Amino acid sequence: MSGTMEFFLAANSGGGYHHLYSQLTEDRTLRDLLILKGGPGTEVPVFLRLAGRRLQAVGVRTEVFLSPEDPERWEGLALPELGCALVDGRPPRCLEPVYPGAVQRTVDLWRFADLTAAAAAREEIIRLTDRKRAAEVRAFHSLKAAGQLDLEARAAAEAVLDRERLARRTAGLLRRELRCRGSEAGRTDRRFLGTLTGRGFVVCRDTAEAICPKRLELEDSFGLGSSLLEALRSAAAERGWNTVACMAAEDPARMEHLLIPGLGLGVLTTADGEKRGRRVRLDAMLRPENRGRLRFCRRMAGQLRRDAADSLVEARLTGEALAVLYDPYTDWDGVAALAEVESARLLAMA
Repeated sequence: MSGTMEFFLAANSGGGYHHLYSQLTEDRTLRDLLILKGGPGTEVPVFLRLAGRRLQAVGVRTEVFLSPEDPERWEGLALPELGCALVDGRPPRCLEPVYPGAVQRTVDLWRFADLTAAAAAREEIIRLTDRKRAAEVRAFHSLKAAGQLDLEARAAAEAVLDRERLARRTAGLLRRELRCRGSEAGRTDRRFLGTLTGRGFVVCRDTAEAICPKRLELEDSFGLGSSLLEALRSAAAERGWNTVACMAAEDPARMEHLLIPGLGLGVLTTADGEKRGRRVRLDAMLRPENRGRLRFCRRMAGQLRRDAADSLVEARLTGEALAVLYDPYTDWDGVAALAEVESARLLAMA
C-alpha cells in the first residue's frame, strides 16, 4: 500500500460512539504514539492536518482516520513506515497512554488557549454543549432501534438461507482467490470503511479501490456474509497475507468488508444493487418465504436511519458553533509551530 489512505477508526452505532483506537494505544510495536489533548475548538484537528500535510509532502505513507462527526475533519494519523501515529485523545475517545513514555505520550494543546477570555462565553458554551449531547443521544436511539429491526430481518433471512449453496460458494472462493502463499505476518487490522456521519453516510470506497484493484461484490442486504468474509480472512492469514477487516459501523462485531492488499483483492458488501465487478449474490440464496417481513424491516430501519442522520447533522452544526466560541482565543501560530516541531521529530526517526 502506498500514498494516502482514508478510513474511519470510529463509527456511530446504536450503542453510541464506538471506536477501535485500542489497536493503537495497546500496540507495543509502535515507536511513538502522540495522544493530543485540547478543548472543543479546532486546534487538535488543525494540528493533525498540519502535521499530516508536512509528512505527506516528503512522501511518508499516511493512513488518515476521518471523524464520524464530520468526515471533513481528521481525528488520527497512522504512519506505518515510521512506526508512529497521532490521535485525537479528547472525548468521546478519552484516550490515555497505556505504556506512558515508552510508547505513548500526551501532547497538551490547551496551552494555546486563553481560557480566561473563553470563560466569558460560559453560558453559551454550556447551552451548546448540552444541545450537542442531546442531538447525539437522539441519533444513537434511532440507530439502536434500526439495529433491532436489522437483527429481526437477519434472523428471518437466515431461516431461509440456502446454507449448502453458501458453503459451496465459499469453498470455491478459497480455492480460486487464495491459491498462492504470501510472506507477510498474517496480521489483521480492524477498520470501518464507512459510517453514518454528520454529513450523511460516507464510505471510503476510493481507498478500497486503490488498495485492491481486484474486487468482488457481495450482494447482501441482510448482513449474512460475515461467515464468508471470516473464512476468507482466516485462510488469508494462515497463508501469509495481511488483511484489513472492515467492520459494520452499526454492528462493530460483524465484518462487512475484507481487504487483502497483498493480493490486491477486496471483498465489498453492497445492498444497493449497483454492479461494479464480480458478484456473489447472497440475496439470491434466500428462499422466497418471509419476503414481506424483510421488506417491512428494511423500510422502517431506513426511516430510523434518516432520523438519525438529521440528528447527527444537528450535532455537527452545534459542534461547529461551539468551536467558533473557542477559536478566537487560540494561539494558532503556536499550534502551527508545535506541529512543525513534532512532524520534524517523527521524520528524524525514519
